[in-house]
Amino acid sequence: MIEEQKFYWTLLDTLKDGVYFANKQRKITYWNKAAEAITGYKNNEMLGRFCGDNLLIHIDEEGNSLCKGPCPLTRTMDTGEAYEEKIYLHHKDGHRVPVFVRTTPVYGSNDEIIGAVEIFTDLSAREALTNIRALDEPDLLSSLSGLPTRQCLEMNLKLKFFEWEEFQHVFGVFHIKINGFEEVKNTIGQEAAEEVVKTLSQTLIHNITPGDMIGEWGEGEFLGVAGYGDEARLSFTANHYRHLLENTELSHISKADAAVSISFSVGTALVREGDTIEKLLERAWAAPTP
Repeated sequence: MIEEQKFYWTLLDTLKDGVYFANKQRKITYWNKAAEAITGYKNNEMLGRFCGDNLLIHIDEEGNSLCKGPCPLTRTMDTGEAYEEKIYLHHKDGHRVPVFVRTTPVYGSNDEIIGAVEIFTDLSAREALTNIRALDEPDLLSSLSGLPTRQCLEMNLKLKFFEWEEFQHVFGVFHIKINGFEEVKNTIGQEAAEEVVKTLSQTLIHNITPGDMIGEWGEGEFLGVAGYGDEARLSFTANHYRHLLENTELSHISKADAAVSISFSVGTALVREGDTIEKLLERAWAAPTP
């Protein structure tokens, strides 16, 4: 029996999907290698912990906490039904990782539910950044954040305007700004402020939707370019990224007694007839939503 169990554990460790088991008390009893890679938490850090300890701090698309509410794992154990859902977990380094989770009940010898298994797939969309790196142009990716630079974003905007003028391909931009970033720097120092930007950027890198481009526009500022044709979708996308940034863990970054506390403003604009890059960006800057 022990040898058979070792075989299954070894088999599960070869999967690219994260897998963990939890008993009826939600205590974690198994954590595979892919779960370590996706979350940053090692096996010995998770075994014996309870998923209600909120280490992974699962949230939904609107930034609502799932670990203290309608957790898929708990629902599965309560109902005996399997669930599938896209959620966002907290990586040990602080950034957010999008995952698709599937939960299934585990039954004991008397057909009673004794726990559940969760399988989660990393949905991080980093292909676009990989393609930029392949160009071997150091000015296109920020050495600080790993995101596209302002120069790279300007090149992308010129391409989008060409497609708009020649083929009427509608696109939009969204501007996400860390409110009072200069004050944040003065409070926690330059080095800690850079760590804030790095951690927030990792959340964006892991969650960029294929077809979007998000990069550093200035200090404490991110600009996104998206091929959407309506304001509602553009606004939803921008605020979705903001929710993820607001739920990025920054408590480990501080200086003396000065803990990191930040908020964000978002502005969006769709391209219009007669627009230039400057006019489009001015509209995105003009009416930020706090």
